[in-house]
Amino acid sequence: MIIVKTDSVPPVLLHYTPDVADLIKTVDDILHTFNLHAFVTSGMEGTHKRASKHYDGKAVDFRVNWGSHIRADFFSLLSKAFGSRMRYILETDHLHTETV
Repeated sequence: MIIVKTDSVPPVLLHYTPDVADLIKTVDDILHTFNLHAFVTSGMEGTHKRASKHYDGKAVDFRVNWGSHIRADFFSLLSKAFGSRMRYILETDHLHTETV
């Protein structure tokens, strides 16, 4: 189960391609190992860095509201699962993921 932020203005907009579905499923599956769910906060909408993959529908942001005790294990599993197909950046207030 994933949760999509409902109070976003403008609303979260996802170009739901197989790559985006894979990003979301991978993050959600790993969070399930910690009894948590993915919370999508941004897709194509909003303001992002110039040339961001968000504008091409190839990036998804997630809320990071889980404890620091799972972070090391989570990012270890995420790095293995993403391999060279996808990458992530832990921003100050969210997890940015994108296709490569």
